[in-house]
Amino acid sequence: MDKQLLNEDIERYLENHGCGEATLLGICNNTDCDIDKDKLAILASGFDSGIGGTYTDGTCGAITATVLAFGLTNNDAGKVQEMSRILFESFKEKFSSIQCGTLSDSGENKTRCGEYCKFAADIYVDLNE
Repeated sequence: MDKQLLNEDIERYLENHGCGEATLLGICNNTDCDIDKDKLAILASGFDSGIGGTYTDGTCGAITATVLAFGLTNNDAGKVQEMSRILFESFKEKFSSIQCGTLSDSGENKTRCGEYCKFAADIYVDLNE
């Protein structure tokens, strides 16, 4: 999978979708995921703005959507769990938090959300090569 094309797709999806939706749509657009894009957006919509718009208490939608993508594109539950743990640890190491509210100033500053989406998607690619 070409990370540059994936990141371009995520940027395009971020124009009209939240972080969880954009991340899942970008990944699935670049894999064999055969679920309708409208359904994918709905599946990931609850992840945007920290699960259900909770910001401070909620996990970053880019992370949760990527975990969903692991499950949609892999048939081994143990592998999905391991990849999810690696994503969690890598994200937390890079950004010092996984909480949407901390990362986005409780939703007041979403300027870095694209970076979070692309980082999570890049981890997806690295773990599925």
